[in-house]
Amino acid sequence: MYLVFDIGGTHIRSAVSKDGKTFDRAPVVVDTPKDWEEAKKVLSDICDKQGKPEHVCVAIAGEFDSYGSSLIFSPNLSDWVGKPLRRFFEEQTGVPVELVNDATAAAIAEATEGAGKGHTIVAYLTVGTGVGGARIVEGKVDENRQGFEPGQQIINSATGETLEQRVAGSGFIKHFGSDFKEKASKEDWEEAAREFAVGIHNTIGYWSPDIVVVGGSMVLKPKGIHLDSVIKQLSLLSSTSRKPPQVVKAKFGDESGLRGALRIASGD
Repeated sequence: MYLVFDIGGTHIRSAVSKDGKTFDRAPVVVDTPKDWEEAKKVLSDICDKQGKPEHVCVAIAGEFDSYGSSLIFSPNLSDWVGKPLRRFFEEQTGVPVELVNDATAAAIAEATEGAGKGHTIVAYLTVGTGVGGARIVEGKVDENRQGFEPGQQIINSATGETLEQRVAGSGFIKHFGSDFKEKASKEDWEEAAREFAVGIHNTIGYWSPDIVVVGGSMVLKPKGIHLDSVIKQLSLLSSTSRKPPQVVKAKFGDESGLRGALRIASGD
């Protein structure tokens, strides 16, 4: 049995699969505890209820140390940074565990069997609690040294604000509170669309993809950044004679990270 997790700043998703291709039942979804000690209890309970696995992959938001065993950076899970994540999951499951960035896992799923399928170079961007992404070339994660963090690109040079701070849920919460989707105006969403378009424009420039796939709750949910507005703004930013690549929504929505984690766990 394969056991996979997708851990973001807002939700923990978990699922199991016997064949390594499809989920046996609907994923378990719970809120993500910010406190590590509380998180251990929640994760331990999930592991106990999901059963004894043979393969485990955990996709989580943040950057890992050189050993791939703990987080060294995760702005929305700061109390998880430096904790022995891999050892914890291996003690809970009794098998070796692979950790992977959550956006990278989602990118793999979307590039190989989702909205980017059939394209050689796929740029994947996700806007949820934070902003993540990855570059996939011929179905594989592109070579890199420190992972991919497109959300950390600086959008406002005067303030040093990043794309993540301007368009992600964490940034909206800081400005409007937890009920930001009710408080943010149409103009606020349009401004976010313009700034996300700038982020995509920059990403196209340095990743040179065939297609850009966009996921995450801030784009895929009804109340949020409208991708049509982003694409319109993106067309105004083009400074070359070349037509920009197509920008499309992720096929698998909230399950992209889980599906990518399953592909990694099964060795596909």
